[in-house]
Amino acid sequence: MLTKSEREEERKKLNQFLKVERMNPERLKKFKGLEHYSTKQAENAIEMIEMLFEGIFDHLSNSKSNNGKFRDF
Repeated sequence: MLTKSEREEERKKLNQFLKVERMNPERLKKFKGLEHYSTKQAENAIEMIEMLFEGIFDHLSNSKSNNGKFRDF
């Protein structure tokens, strides 16, 4: 399991990756299945990915068992 500092580091890496992708939504359209989307739709997809990962990190941050360790899912 990741420690709190390791989770924060992973969150920073993910946010940096998403910022790079946000700056170039045309790049996202190269992923399989997204080549037919417009730039706006690609931007919306990036935003949804950000919200998804933010929700996962928040959930994991708040999901402690009685002994203080994070649960495995």
